[in-house]
Amino acid sequence: MIAQLFQQTKGQLPIIGVGGIFNAEDAWEKICAGASLLQVYTGFIYEGPGIAKQINDGLLKIMKREQFSHLDQAIGCRADQLTSNQKGE
Repeated sequence: MIAQLFQQTKGQLPIIGVGGIFNAEDAWEKICAGASLLQVYTGFIYEGPGIAKQINDGLLKIMKREQFSHLDQAIGCRADQLTSNQKGE
C-alpha cells in the first residue's frame, strides 16, 4: 500500500509507515516502499523507549551496506519493484 501511494502521489506527500515495526529491517522496508515518516507503537510497548536508538543505529548500518549517504535517498527506492511484484509482472 505504501508503494502504491508513493507512486500515485509521485512522492510529493508524506506517507507514514505504520504497523509491524520492531527493528531496523522493518523500518527500512517501509522507507524503501515510500514512507518518509514511521510510527512505532507496538514495538515501543514491547521493547521500551530504547527501540528508537536500536532502529536508528540499525538504519545507519543498512544505509552503509546499501551505499546511501542520506536516508532521504532511500525513500521510495523500491516502490516500482514492489508494485510490479504485486501486479505479477
